[in-house]
Amino acid sequence: MIRSNRYRHIRTLLLSGSAILLLSNAGCTAATNAAANVQAALSGCSEFSGGAASVAALSINGDAKAFVVASANLVATASTSETAVLGACIGMATDLQITDTWTAMAPSSGDAPDDETTEACTQVTNKITAILAANATASCTLVISGGYCVVDETKQVDCESMCTSNTTCQPGNITTLCPPASLTGECTGSCNASATCEGSASAQATCQGSCEGDCTGMCDSDPCMAKHCKGACAGKCTGDCQLSAQASVNCGTNVNCRGGCSVTYQAPACETTVTPPVCNVSQACQSSCKSSVEVTSTCTPAGVSLECNGSASATVTLADIGDASVEVPDASTVPLDATVPSLDAALASLDASGTSPDAALASLDASGTSPDAATTGTDSSVPVSAELQALIGTVQKNMPAIILLVNTQAKLFVDATNEVTSTGTVVVDNVTSEGGKSLACAATAVSADVTASASIKVTVTASSNVSGSCGGPTSS
Repeated sequence: MIRSNRYRHIRTLLLSGSAILLLSNAGCTAATNAAANVQAALSGCSEFSGGAASVAALSINGDAKAFVVASANLVATASTSETAVLGACIGMATDLQITDTWTAMAPSSGDAPDDETTEACTQVTNKITAILAANATASCTLVISGGYCVVDETKQVDCESMCTSNTTCQPGNITTLCPPASLTGECTGSCNASATCEGSASAQATCQGSCEGDCTGMCDSDPCMAKHCKGACAGKCTGDCQLSAQASVNCGTNVNCRGGCSVTYQAPACETTVTPPVCNVSQACQSSCKSSVEVTSTCTPAGVSLECNGSASATVTLADIGDASVEVPDASTVPLDATVPSLDAALASLDASGTSPDAALASLDASGTSPDAATTGTDSSVPVSAELQALIGTVQKNMPAIILLVNTQAKLFVDATNEVTSTGTVVVDNVTSEGGKSLACAATAVSADVTASASIKVTVTASSNVSGSCGGPTSS
């Protein structure tokens, strides 16, 4: 209510001020134009609710249009992000059988669901904290793989081209506008040492270094199959692999290299805010365009898993080995430790012992450790409760949206909010010379930015709390 009253007060002052200024500067023609401007201002800006495309089609001052488009993009992004995080928190709450206390807080109109988001995510945060405390011996770790946003520098050039004072615009090149460490793309040569091969579950990266996802090959001196590797991975990685200082590899088909390639990138992109193109435009308009580019970036969520085990020993199943085309006689579970240097040696040892696969599995059952428990890295000394199992499953399913917001989008959104807020002040200060429709839309945008900024803060805070309860990243 305070924001609404303040907005109406500002709008009244701006309208009266613009009318007085225009009427006092000239005679009948000026009076007629001033009256038309005031009428246009009073008609409002219904186009704003139609989104950025509707605003871009308006015939208004270029600098004002860039600002209003940026505001419309910010509002849309704030809504989309909050909806995604709210959905993730409700999904986790459902899986964890948390009593619904948030639906009653849902807005009755088209307002942002700030209270509902806060309540749902708070309940999830508290439940996760309680589950992990009750299962402290399980030694759970949140493993995050990949996740990034790519900005499109051509959108900023297009935006600045409509700025009022623009006469020239040198778009530059993404390879010069983007910091080298954030430049990514397909590398047909070798990804540089200490750079990153960006693998995924569908396109595993060749890895000689630190793997954020699951490693298949060798983890330090031990064979591993689709397991998280805390040491050095040599083989394939389902997430980002930061190459060692001595490694230089081809990342593989459909796998991007970030941070340096021995040849020219194919389809290069930038995973951070690009340096603005060189355009002859006002700082306010450039800031508006920068904000639009940041909030319309294309993002790929990270892979997230909660890995819980109380045993330092690694295990591998023959079902896993089968994925690597290793011929084995039966399905069993073979422990890997310092006495078993390779998969072949482990299998040979099993055959030589005369122990049948069924006997091996029976032995596991008799010891109190199920085959599934051995596969997931748990043992009889660390029982996994049903609640913890539910948490592991829901984290993998619902946490990616939360981690994407905290780890990647938050910085872009906060920066965009700062840009558009400062721009709004400048645009409103100059609004008397920009016409009635520009005035109406700028005033609408200023009010909408306040609400969007508040929603973004709620979403970032709620996401940070949920992520932090699992030992994940938080954002200030």
